[in-house]
Amino acid sequence: MTPAVKPPKATVVDLLMRAAERLMLAAQDEGAVLRGAIDLLGDRFGYEMRYVLLWRPERKVLEMAVVGGPAADRPEVRAFTTRLGVGLTGRCAESLATVYAPDVSKDPRYVGLVGECASELCVPIAVGDTLLGVLALESGGLDAFTHEDEIAVEAFSKLLALALTNARANDRIHKDIEVLEALNDVAEQAASLDLGQTLDAAVRAFQRLTASDSTAIHLYRGERRELEVGALVFDPSLYPADYEETVRSRGLALGEGFVGWAAQHRQPAVIDDDSKDPRRESPAGFAPEVKSALAFPLIVEDRLVGVISAVKMGVGRYRPEHVRLAQTLAHQSALAIAAAQAYAEIAHLSLTDELTGLANARALKARLDAEIVRAVRYKRPLSLLLIDSDARAAAQIARRLLSLLATPDEAGRLCTVSIGVAAVEPGILTGEQLFRVADRALYQAKRLGKNRAEVSSLIEAS
Repeated sequence: MTPAVKPPKATVVDLLMRAAERLMLAAQDEGAVLRGAIDLLGDRFGYEMRYVLLWRPERKVLEMAVVGGPAADRPEVRAFTTRLGVGLTGRCAESLATVYAPDVSKDPRYVGLVGECASELCVPIAVGDTLLGVLALESGGLDAFTHEDEIAVEAFSKLLALALTNARANDRIHKDIEVLEALNDVAEQAASLDLGQTLDAAVRAFQRLTASDSTAIHLYRGERRELEVGALVFDPSLYPADYEETVRSRGLALGEGFVGWAAQHRQPAVIDDDSKDPRRESPAGFAPEVKSALAFPLIVEDRLVGVISAVKMGVGRYRPEHVRLAQTLAHQSALAIAAAQAYAEIAHLSLTDELTGLANARALKARLDAEIVRAVRYKRPLSLLLIDSDARAAAQIARRLLSLLATPDEAGRLCTVSIGVAAVEPGILTGEQLFRVADRALYQAKRLGKNRAEVSSLIEAS
């Protein structure tokens, strides 16, 4: 590693002006700002080895964000993290002050990453007292950085801090817009009151907002005190072919895994490293990759509807903004799912008898209409039989109709039935019409002495 090439003093102000222009132009995107900063420090300022470490307050670590120079492709460099007060970068972050080591071999604070490093300059990236990260420069030469370098890099760092602040504000705006779009998608499907469509919209919106690898909605079945998968989306390149079948085939008991824990305790679970979390659970047959995980209980008016969960491969992959967006979407999804479930229950009750659970007249009419359409379309015969029987024999007839029509019951009594028969014919287009003709035939059978079958047509019924 060669010593840093320093720009002439007369050009430093010009370089800073150009840097400001480029960084602000890139300030719509944090990644572009960081890449631009590293490029400028190399191409314009002539510094060979440069790093930007960002402060992650949720984990209280400094994390390598972008690297430029000869060691940029080394895995140990890209994966480097440190804590406040540890190493030159950690001391810089803790004190919010520039730290310079003209000879790192004689500085006990130095934590070596690159063997060729002889001197290092670390400058905080901060806005006021708010730490954003650290800008670090290294050189293969001893005492390679001058007082003028410190002044120039400190000024550059302030520009970088402003650009990062703007980029993050812009990102929050875009995220908020994305949340509104996601909420709108869920609301649109919820308006249809179709449970399947609502679940699908919610799970896809959650997956998109949290940038997850797999997302599922687990519906709570109170009668079994169990959670079952109602919707699932995932990146197929990361999971085996039978992943969905395996996940959907098993239920989760309350308290089982981080999903069951969220349901039982009715609290969100935010996990940075599931390999270190006692609530971890993996379906049988799946490799236990280290994952980050989220789980939010879906609660409406103190009633547990289910849990929405997501995982992403790697450690610490969910940022505070992911959690914030997930919480908002989970609340909206819970309301939408509960509404769709209520509508489905009402629809079911409207088509069944409350006491027996059997289909009622409304369900019969709807089924008749559908069957008539099918019979006309495929030119198939269709007939309707209306049966009036003794109340005492009704249950037996319902269970063993074919045999009981010609066989006495257990007490030796003959079960009498009257049957009205009608068939689809020209002019019969609805279930109501077919029912009316069959009812006419049933009336004839009963009038002529019961225990007989009569056939009627549309003309006779009219």
